[in-house]
Amino acid sequence: MNRALSILILLACTAAASADPVLTWTRAAAGGYWVYTVSVQGDNGPAAWNLDVTFTGAFHQNLAGGATHVNTASDANAFDADPDANYAKATDSWFYDNVWTTIAPDATDLTGAASIVTSSLGSLPGLTFIAADVLRLVVPQDTEIAWSGVLSYNGADYPVDGTLLTPPMATLTISENLPAYGDVDLDPQSEDPNAAVFPQGATVTLTAVPVEGRTFRQWTLFDPNFPDDDNYATFDANASITVLMNADRQVKAVWNCGAGAGPLLPMTLTVLGLTAWVRRKRGPR
Repeated sequence: MNRALSILILLACTAAASADPVLTWTRAAAGGYWVYTVSVQGDNGPAAWNLDVTFTGAFHQNLAGGATHVNTASDANAFDADPDANYAKATDSWFYDNVWTTIAPDATDLTGAASIVTSSLGSLPGLTFIAADVLRLVVPQDTEIAWSGVLSYNGADYPVDGTLLTPPMATLTISENLPAYGDVDLDPQSEDPNAAVFPQGATVTLTAVPVEGRTFRQWTLFDPNFPDDDNYATFDANASITVLMNADRQVKAVWNCGAGAGPLLPMTLTVLGLTAWVRRKRGPR
């Protein structure tokens, strides 16, 4: 699930008749980093815009072939498709180059240093758009991004600045005693498609969904300070539970080995002249 974050826009002039432009950020997670896509949001009309903004922070970049800085989306796709480049696109910062009149100059190098500057880059005059992705920034968790500059839009200048604190992450580790007996649904879904990662402080609802003919027994919630230690764990038989991600958490879904106990049925067993009621499991129909 991506999360849109609005950026503070400081307007230096009276608003025009058309909608004022904004910068927006969408966030995802990958490989222990937060991945932000910076976009220019227009009003779905003819627009000529130019973005000249300095972003300051600790940005992450992967090198292709151990030496080449990858600064554009087209190069990122090309190196990612080349196994000899040993390049990880998922955790790299680069420009989206489909909206530039010119490709970012050499001085605008995403090296992971203190600042990134986009200089005199923008759309073709008269281009109609709703939103255009301009920059992808991969940022370590629990760090700060600052930006300042000017967004020029249809002849008007809009100074933009602000700061953003990237949240620390917490990892949810889920195990099962019998994985084939059911699934665990998460709400919300993780922002990283390859790992259950959430901002610290978030709440996550886990729901046990058994396959047909199987039943759920309980959750084992381990103490973050004593992972894998049942002596410090708590247990919950509800199918749905909510977990506070104030730290890395470890949860185990426990499924019943059989189909589950059914009601007492009128079955008797006589042994040495004694009659007793016994429980028989009702199998799946």
